[in-house]
Amino acid sequence: MVPLRPTPARDLVLQDGGTGVDGTRVDGTLVDGTLVDGEESGRPVTTDFETIEKGGIRVRYRPGTAGERAARPMASAAAKARRLLAGLGSEPDIDVPCIYLDDAFNDPGDPDTVVTEGSVVDAQSGEVWMVVGPEAPPEPPHRPLALLFGAGLPCLDEVELLVEGYGLHLADIGPTRSQLPPVLPPLDAAGGELRAAMAVDFVRFLLDRENENALRALLAAPHGALDTRFRELYGAPAAALEQAWRNEVLAGEPDVKPMEFLRLSARYLRPYWARQLEVFGYMLLSLAFTAAFPYVSRSLFDTAIPSGDFGEVLQLLVVLGVAFVVSLLAGLRQAYQSAWVSGAVVRDIRQTMFDKLQVLPSSWFHRYQQGDVLARLFSDVGAVQSGLSDTIGRGIFQLLTLVVTAVIMLTINVPMGLVVLAGAPLVGLVYKTMAKGAQERSIDLREDNSALLSVAAENYTAIPVVKMFGLGGRESLRFGRASDRLFRSQRRLSLFGGLFGLSVNMITTMLRLGVLGFGAWLILEGRFTVGGLVAFLAIMGEVINPVTVLTTIGQDIQAATGALVRINEVLDAEPEPRAADAVELPRLTTELRLSDVSFSYSPERRALDGVDAVIPAGSNVAFVGPSGSGKSTVLRMIMRMYEPEEGTISLDGIDVGTATVESLRGQIGVVFQDPFLFNTTIRENIELGKPGATDDEVLAAGAAAEIDTFIGSLPNGYDTLVGERGTNLSGGQRQRVSIARALIRDPRILLLDEATSALDPGTERQITATLRRVGADRTVIAITHRLTSITDYDSIFVIDAGRLVEYGRHDELVALGGTYAHLWAEQTGTERRELAPFDSAAALASTPLFRDTDDETRRDVAARLRAFVLQPGETIGDESGGLVIVREGRGAVLAPSDLGGTAVTTELRSGDVFGVKALIGGSTGTRLRAIDSLVLLELDNAVLDGIAARLPSVAAALAGSRSSGPTHGRRLASAAFAAAAPGPAGATARNSNASTGSTA
Repeated sequence: MVPLRPTPARDLVLQDGGTGVDGTRVDGTLVDGTLVDGEESGRPVTTDFETIEKGGIRVRYRPGTAGERAARPMASAAAKARRLLAGLGSEPDIDVPCIYLDDAFNDPGDPDTVVTEGSVVDAQSGEVWMVVGPEAPPEPPHRPLALLFGAGLPCLDEVELLVEGYGLHLADIGPTRSQLPPVLPPLDAAGGELRAAMAVDFVRFLLDRENENALRALLAAPHGALDTRFRELYGAPAAALEQAWRNEVLAGEPDVKPMEFLRLSARYLRPYWARQLEVFGYMLLSLAFTAAFPYVSRSLFDTAIPSGDFGEVLQLLVVLGVAFVVSLLAGLRQAYQSAWVSGAVVRDIRQTMFDKLQVLPSSWFHRYQQGDVLARLFSDVGAVQSGLSDTIGRGIFQLLTLVVTAVIMLTINVPMGLVVLAGAPLVGLVYKTMAKGAQERSIDLREDNSALLSVAAENYTAIPVVKMFGLGGRESLRFGRASDRLFRSQRRLSLFGGLFGLSVNMITTMLRLGVLGFGAWLILEGRFTVGGLVAFLAIMGEVINPVTVLTTIGQDIQAATGALVRINEVLDAEPEPRAADAVELPRLTTELRLSDVSFSYSPERRALDGVDAVIPAGSNVAFVGPSGSGKSTVLRMIMRMYEPEEGTISLDGIDVGTATVESLRGQIGVVFQDPFLFNTTIRENIELGKPGATDDEVLAAGAAAEIDTFIGSLPNGYDTLVGERGTNLSGGQRQRVSIARALIRDPRILLLDEATSALDPGTERQITATLRRVGADRTVIAITHRLTSITDYDSIFVIDAGRLVEYGRHDELVALGGTYAHLWAEQTGTERRELAPFDSAAALASTPLFRDTDDETRRDVAARLRAFVLQPGETIGDESGGLVIVREGRGAVLAPSDLGGTAVTTELRSGDVFGVKALIGGSTGTRLRAIDSLVLLELDNAVLDGIAARLPSVAAALAGSRSSGPTHGRRLASAAFAAAAPGPAGATARNSNASTGSTA
């Protein structure tokens, strides 16, 4: 994220590509190198260089080399670049920067290597060294000079990438967006050519939002104040701007053209075709006066007036009057019907958008702010309504007027008519030239409008925080900045529209003057009449006016195209995935399983990484861990708010990704941390959990959630309005209503997302007791920070940094001394048991499975070990197919004897491994029993399969393949004789599926 960290010098050296003389790759740009004069420093001798100086830039080269041929063009380009960079950083303070053009030179960051491509920038000496050779043309000087001058900026360490991108932009490199990959790293983590492409594209994104002066002001921000300067200049923090840029890159260039309005109209106008035919008929009638006027006026001037018969004049005027009344009434009806149709079309678009929002995945809402979504639904749709009204109403009418009047004009005088028709397309040419600019400014206006709405919506939600912390001034400043940005966007669009209108008026005025002169000449030549010229000028206005209006409508439509671009982002967004052959999930009866589930909200960090967990039906389990560890993401994955990037989630062996969302969510009840209630009655809020529920079902769910404890104190009982977001109820009352809403659907799975974290201790105890009671005979999955509420759960899964690091019961995890024990100690103030350091990678190296792997691989596998505890007397068997390492404690290995019973074959201690024989040769019925509390680390079968898929040596070991061993001999039977095994008599065996978490 911006603020941008500096790229280390060595990384910059490697960014452009190339190979040193010793085979080491050493290319790119080095900032703040330490080149100094003198052979003792390792600097290339410069006495044999010749010099060209131009425009405050000195270029030096070796005679007879490729640098000599490039020197003069480089001097000219560098002089222009310096003019463009005037005032940036230390530019005014550097008298004459020097650019060296050489075929190769030592890398100052690594004197043992040679730079053979790219540039080195030495801000300390005011020099740029460029490699120039037959295979290495020099880069444009703008970027190196920008970095050279940028070294004098107060916060170069934060804006270096922006300076680099600015230099590339000034070099006028071609479009880079098409070269960007679909998944981009954070801006400050990119390297090489990708870094350069991302830098210049982000800088151009900023320049599109504001002018170059704003970018210069940003680069000159005081140290530590970059984010404040971002907010002042661009109305948003750096991280939000980077995310907006990423969304724009992901969406691609807008491909909506003005003709899209016609396509969109046709799609939604289909239900209203009868009204459209009626509108078309009224259009024809409304042209009666326009069609009659030129013929009547010609007769009036050429015949009626010269005849001196006022009766004939009166008859002509009556004809015009009747035509006018017909046109007036038809136009009125046409305007009403056009408005009705366009309003109905926009209503349908808004409804379609709203319906689409209901099925979009949570990841879509993760990218867009609330105000932005509301702006698309209302402001943008309103803009489209204006565009469609122009198209359906005025547009078609003006087009029809143009055709009719053009025909009439040609009947009056063909040569003059052809002159007018030949000049009219110039108006269209102006429109086509300026259309792109109108669209870009329209999109900016829409974006700024949505940003203003976002500020207002966030402020409305945060009013209590604003009041309590005295943030009114800050909020007013934010709103004022967003308003100013919107005001500037409006001015830019209005100015552009004014220039468009001025251009069109200039063309039409020149046409009128030309026609007037041509017509006068024809009259003088006796080839035309005065009445004909008057009629022609009148009808000519009716021809040019539709052209002008059509281009104005085109401009309005082009402006509204920006809104249509944003609307289409919603209409064209991918909905929640639904398989074409999706199956209906049966009610959960056996288990819910997460198998190697991985997921990322953003490219820079995985929220979940290879999570494996088995949750038996009817069990109570919890996912816990530090804040940001990924435990809430697990819940979202189970609800299919997000889809796993890797791995699967299954119910009774059926991948939920292949099933209908409805059949999954239909058997899930959720109690959220923030119990959102709709502004309606308690009864209706409960019914929302099961639309169509009977009153008896509502009352039963309310009783189960113990709403009866307070319902009698409310004025209207279950018919009491809860207020917006349930503000008429207390926190505990809102939570009980949300519990009832979850229970009314009789869910097989009850998800508790920090369900009691916002409650006071007394209310928390009451709600917790209620949840324990209603969770009976259901599968309960809780996410919580309050560990005291889950001490009796069947299993606790501990998530840390997206990985499942521990699982087991409460007492087992406390005894383990790991992450859970640390969290427990923090919450309860108890002393945490510390385990001795343990090298699990070394233990893996002792097994035939990982003997042939390297240290890095074994450390990676060790990170996937999950810990659990066996209490004295508990056992696990080798039939589950997992690999177990003893971390702490002692355990006895029990093997079946041919003589009957079991025998102790050995004792395992810290670092010993159990389960290898079963993995490479099949289960032998061996069991491991804890002598004292036994802390174990496990790789279960699913994880091992994933490792084997990546590591052929592990796969070969699991398959029993060996590269060495005896080729002859006889296999002897095991000598495990029955004997009394140590340990407490009558100890119960731990379920052999413990390794998969089924009893954890």
